[in-house]
Amino acid sequence: MLRLVVDDRQVSDALPWRGRIQHVGSGHERHFEHLPDMMAFINEQLAARQSFTLSFEPLVGSE
Repeated sequence: MLRLVVDDRQVSDALPWRGRIQHVGSGHERHFEHLPDMMAFINEQLAARQSFTLSFEPLVGSE
């Protein structure tokens, strides 16, 4: 689960918007001003979860 907080200041469209994204389970978070930075964080979190899932081994005797 991810938490996304966006600064709701009234700014012109030319200025970047600011926000913070957090992976709730781990507490890892990143502040960002550009959408690609937010997307990079999401990709990193998904990659970390995927490698965890791929390294999972079934329980012995669960055949």
